[in-house]
Amino acid sequence: MVLENLDILNNFLPDYLFGWYSIPILIGAALMASREKFTFGLILTIIGGVFLIEEMAWEYNWRFDFWDVFDFWPLVFIIVGLSLIFRRGRLGDWKEKKSEFGDSSDYVDETAFFGGADRIITSQDFKGGKVTSIFGGSDINLVNATLAPGTNVLDVFVLFGGTDIIVPPDMNVRVEVTAVFGGFSDERKIINNNPDNDGRELVIKGLVLFGGGEVK
Repeated sequence: MVLENLDILNNFLPDYLFGWYSIPILIGAALMASREKFTFGLILTIIGGVFLIEEMAWEYNWRFDFWDVFDFWPLVFIIVGLSLIFRRGRLGDWKEKKSEFGDSSDYVDETAFFGGADRIITSQDFKGGKVTSIFGGSDINLVNATLAPGTNVLDVFVLFGGTDIIVPPDMNVRVEVTAVFGGFSDERKIINNNPDNDGRELVIKGLVLFGGGEVK
């Protein structure tokens, strides 16, 4: 933008490429390339792209109105569908994973659809799992649980709902959840170090769309 304001790039690139909307496009493209936060990157790119197209329309006298973009609101469902497809790919064959886990008490597989799901985990070898909340809420209580050695992944998907995960203060937890029009936060007030938990970690991954969740 500085180079554009100094008229250094004016002869090489059109002015409309230097608007604020280029920033979410570039950030979104980088996130999509990393594949870790593909959906969030796609949404940023779309938002920036809409304003870029509007600016180009003014430049080239195209017929385009920003409000026309709301005709495409069903794209939200397409994005949600793609997120579910990619999520299934990340989880792999869930049936095979469950057979590898062994005891069913060592993993969680909960779905809340237009309702609520509460689960108390007491496993001393907890290995993660998946939690899905669609127009509903899930509460996963791990206070009396102990993690299995290594990295244990808990995959969450929230759409117009919420998920709360309650953990003991000495559990090693890392949150890697992508939130779009929502939030997922670590609300723990007390975190204690326990040498017995070294080498044991719970990684919470997934996607929150129009919903919320927290670790507490």
